[in-house]
Formats: sequence, structure tokens, C-alpha cells
Amino acid sequence: MGLTGKKDETCAKSSGIDQAKFEKCKSDRSLVKQIQDKINKAGSNVKQFPKVFINGKDHSMAQSPFQMKLALCREGVKAACGWDEVVV
Repeated sequence: MGLTGKKDETCAKSSGIDQAKFEKCKSDRSLVKQIQDKINKAGSNVKQFPKVFINGKDHSMAQSPFQMKLALCREGVKAACGWDEVVV
């Protein structure tokens, strides 16, 4: 689990993170587990997500970028409809 390959290297470099420290941290399984445990604990109290309304219609289930673009497109936001994957 976690970041691997070129994508994480690019992200770390663009964020100004020291690459050697990043690699050391990433390879320390106990530290990675501590971070995951902390994130899981913080998320354990989440009971709801924000309500999303577009043109007065509830699109709260649109949680991914693709789903959000699809919802926007279906509601007539033309800027969201300029890509091939959308089928309305």
C-alpha cells in the first residue's frame, strides 16, 4: 500500500520534499502503519459527507471526480461536458 514509482517521486519533488528522507520514511513499515492508524482513527468519527446540490438537485453520491463531472454535465454545465467518457 502507499505511493510507488514515478508518480510519488514527481509529487514529492514538486512539493519540495527531500527525496532521500521521503524514501526512508516510505520504506519504514512501522512508520507507515502509524500514519495509517492515525488516519483511520481520525476517519472513524466521520458519519456523513457534504450535501452537493446542482440546479437544486441532490448529487451527494457524486464522490469521484468522474461522477462529479457527469453530474455537472447532466445538469447543463457545458464546461464539464468536453470529454469523451461522458454519456448523458
